[in-house]
Amino acid sequence: MNQKLQRATELFSDVMVYGKNKVYEHINYEIQGEFSIEQMKVLELLHTHQSLTSKELQGMLGIHKSAISNRLKKLSDRGDIVFVQEDKDQRVKHVKLTEQGTEAYVEISAQVDEYLNYLLGDIKDEELDQLIATFEKVKDIFQKN
Repeated sequence: MNQKLQRATELFSDVMVYGKNKVYEHINYEIQGEFSIEQMKVLELLHTHQSLTSKELQGMLGIHKSAISNRLKKLSDRGDIVFVQEDKDQRVKHVKLTEQGTEAYVEISAQVDEYLNYLLGDIKDEELDQLIATFEKVKDIFQKN
């Protein structure tokens, strides 16, 4: 891998991992610890995908089975998610957001947007256009392969 591509890959990874964690840490402070960072990530994935199995969530988050079970139990106990058995295979349970969980995600998402606007508000429109174009290109490459 050439040095420029390697540096770009490192920066992309840093922004995705550290940036997201920094935002969620700030939001966690704002919502006074109502949700853990890990629970917010689960809400985000369920909002994006509508329905996932715990195994799919486990894979997307890169965590152990017991960790996802713990997070899902807490969210279920709060009333933010439900487990729905699949019609074709009763052994498979899908996890879905409840109306309360969706409302919580929408509130968290609004706070994320507000904080990102605060942090990144000084980036010029031309720079944002270039960033968007680059990310769209990278997304297309990932989707094709």
